[in-house]
Amino acid sequence: MDRNVRRAAAVVAAAVVGLAIVAGVAARADAAASERILRGVTVAGIDVGDLTRDEALAAVEAAVARQPSAPITIRVAEARWTVTPAILGIAPGVERAVDEAFAVGERLGILGRVLHRLGGSSLDVDVPVRPVVDRDALRTFVVGVADDIDGPPMDAQLALVDEIGRAHV
Repeated sequence: MDRNVRRAAAVVAAAVVGLAIVAGVAARADAAASERILRGVTVAGIDVGDLTRDEALAAVEAAVARQPSAPITIRVAEARWTVTPAILGIAPGVERAVDEAFAVGERLGILGRVLHRLGGSSLDVDVPVRPVVDRDALRTFVVGVADDIDGPPMDAQLALVDEIGRAHV
């Protein structure tokens, strides 16, 4: 093997070893930072970048708790019920939103996450807090409404009205 070939082989081997070291360091750095949400990610406008899951949950839950929960009025015929979303089993899906905030980093892949953390750029991603519904609580409310409005059958009529307003019985 001549000297140039050996030199080229040594350079290639050094490059491969160097890349392996850089990849190992990047993987270790990514693993160390994987407990935190990437910078530039917000949940419902609340900055959760660089927070752990528990820190993000606490921050978003505190902000959501400060928001008033408007009552909902349900009307069936002459009956009305004014209830809170909680009575209907509707609650803000904070845990799901924080999980989605973590998933932003997963979608970038290891190289994207490492470059993002090293580059200092902001992702500018906002994850909404969508409501979650407890179907059992909702069913309980609906059954209660059905019990309240349930009554004996009544005679009914069906009248078809044409475009001029004439009824055809």
